[in-house]
Amino acid sequence: MDNIKDLQAAVRNILMNNDLTELSFGNPDELTDATYIVWYDNHCDPYDDPVLKVFLEDTEIAVEVEARSFGNTITVYDYDINRLEWWEGIRANMLEVLERDGNRRCPICGKPLKGKRRHCGDGCRKPATPEPTVEQVVKKANRSIHRQTSRTAGKENE
Repeated sequence: MDNIKDLQAAVRNILMNNDLTELSFGNPDELTDATYIVWYDNHCDPYDDPVLKVFLEDTEIAVEVEARSFGNTITVYDYDINRLEWWEGIRANMLEVLERDGNRRCPICGKPLKGKRRHCGDGCRKPATPEPTVEQVVKKANRSIHRQTSRTAGKENE
């Protein structure tokens, strides 16, 4: 996933597919890689604090952030979270917390996986598959051209 809208949809789907309206991450020190986001107070001073919880509020996604300098928490809404890395971190933290029950989860929608599957189905596999590089496209095209010319040359010799 390479844009914020896709990651927001993934976060929303993870909550909905697990019948949750909110998911608490617990202590940030217990996460493999806690997500820290920068937020601004009323005086436009920046703070870099960990995300403690993600939840749905109407149709919007919101996160609860530990405002360490103030000794409380604040809510930051999805329209104020404008960094791709933060959304990737939030999604990764959600999956890590959900996987504490021993079930591996689909990285796109958060549904439990069966067996050795990496995704729950084609709907999740396709967006997770990276686009081919220019080199891969050229290599595939050259193979196809070579095959076609070989077939054509073979027919002319008959």
